[in-house]
Amino acid sequence: MTIIRQIADTTEKQVKSAQKVARRSWLAGLGIAGLAIDNGEKTFKKLIKRGEKVAAGVRGDLKDLNVRLRREQNNLNNDVQDASQTVERGVSDVLENLNIPSRKTLRVLDTRIAQLNAQLRELGSDGSIAPVANYENLTAEEIIVLLPTLSLDELFALEAYESNHAKRVTVQREIEQSVAKHLTVDGEIREPFAGYEALRAEEAIAKLDGLGIAELHHVKLFEASHAKRVTVQREVERRIEALHG
Repeated sequence: MTIIRQIADTTEKQVKSAQKVARRSWLAGLGIAGLAIDNGEKTFKKLIKRGEKVAAGVRGDLKDLNVRLRREQNNLNNDVQDASQTVERGVSDVLENLNIPSRKTLRVLDTRIAQLNAQLRELGSDGSIAPVANYENLTAEEIIVLLPTLSLDELFALEAYESNHAKRVTVQREIEQSVAKHLTVDGEIREPFAGYEALRAEEAIAKLDGLGIAELHHVKLFEASHAKRVTVQREVERRIEALHG
């Protein structure tokens, strides 16, 4: 029994020793795995940092490249523009020597023709030019609304044009009243010239020589509100009509 017991004890010790060795081997394996993981994580972090540096460098390089490309593009555009202008000047010189109008000259001519056409559309049948844009299409009420904004010379021009065209009594009457407002001082139409009121009819008529439309209208309005001499008024009207043509 003693021998059997000894064998059992020896066997038990060997088993325990083997278990201890196996456990230590297992722990050593875990340690190796853990170390590998730690090293791998450190290496991975290093790779990330390295990648970030590379990416930053690449972005910088791309930005510099983009700036250079834009600069080169601007230089190229300037060169092309300069070359185009040089060619255009050369072509213009050649065309000018051959008495052929250039495109620029043609554009200027087209613009001028358009302006002339617009002016022709404003001409009356007798060749007179309307004093207000689109005058022929305005109603009497629309024209009357414009009168307070016109100067005395513009009112006279409007009166002359209206007398030769539509001859609307309401418009002519309103024009005359607007002219009177321009010539009124302290509620009275001022004298056409100094000493007029003291002139006899024949003297007043003699003074009409050389007067223009505006001055004749002034005399007409003054006579109508003062002496009301028929002979003077008729002569003034005759001269105004003669100037209107």
